[in-house]
This record gives sequence, structure tokens and C-alpha cells, in this order.
Amino acid sequence: MSATSVLSAVGLFIGLVAAILMYYCPPRISLYTEKGEPYGGWVGNPTEKGKVYGWWQVALSKAAPWLLALAFFLQLVAVLMPVFP
Repeated sequence: MSATSVLSAVGLFIGLVAAILMYYCPPRISLYTEKGEPYGGWVGNPTEKGKVYGWWQVALSKAAPWLLALAFFLQLVAVLMPVFP
């Protein structure tokens, strides 16, 4: 296997992981009140389990776009490798 095909395959795999993460944990847009304070649309106080789940959801939703950018970059490098030996 050449380096080009390995980079392309790794880029496709990372892109697939990013797409799955963006489907299940989409990036959220922050809501703000008229006073500029962050607004949460939840009812009631969160439980400890809910806080842990929310932390993971926020972390994964922020990581997914970066993984998608990495996937595009790896595939771009794989395409350009034969052009610039």
C-alpha cells in the first residue's frame, strides 16, 4: 500500500467518525437573553448523571468539526502527494 492510499483511507475513516459524531452530538448554538446572559432551555436542575452526559455531549460536539477538518486535510494531502514528489 502506498502512502497516498493510506492517507486517503485514514482521512475517510476520520470523516466517517466526524459525521457520526455530528449526527448524534450536533454542535449547539448558544442562546442569550436580552441582557447578554447565557440562556439554557432546560426545565429544573440537572442531575449528576445529566451533568456528566452533558459534558461529554459538549466535548464531542466541539471535537467533531475539528475531526472533519482533519479528514479533509488528510485527503487533500493524499491527492497532492503525486503532484509534488
